[in-house]
Amino acid sequence: MLPKPNTSFYITVLLLAVVIVYIILSEHKLKSDGILLIATTTHWATSAKMGMDLKYEFYYKGKKITGANAFEPFRGNSEFENLHFQVIYYPGLGGSSELLIRPADFKRFNIPFPDSLAWVLKYLSD
Repeated sequence: MLPKPNTSFYITVLLLAVVIVYIILSEHKLKSDGILLIATTTHWATSAKMGMDLKYEFYYKGKKITGANAFEPFRGNSEFENLHFQVIYYPGLGGSSELLIRPADFKRFNIPFPDSLAWVLKYLSD
C-alpha cells in the first residue's frame, strides 16, 4: 500500500496550478488587451536562471514601470542598451509586459514588424 501524501504535497500542487493559470491568463490578456507603448532599454543583468535579461523601463499613466526579458541570440550585446523599442503592456493582474524586438515577438501579438528594426535581423541570421 502506498503512503498517503501529506498536506504540504497538496499545497505545492495547488500553488503550482495557480502559477500556471496566472501565466496563461497573463499571456492571453497581453494578446487581447495589451497596450503598445515605448520602452527604453537600460542594461543587461543576470537573471534568476543564470541567463541574461535585457532590463527596460517605460511610463504608463505617469508611473514608471520596469521589466526584463531574455533575448536570444543577442543576449549581453551592448548595442541593445539605451535604445527605444515597443513594449506591450497589460496593467491588470499586477501588470505584465513584453519588449518587442525580434520579428517573432511582433508575430506573437499579430503586430507588423517595423522597418525601423531591420538592423536587428543581422543578429538573428548568425
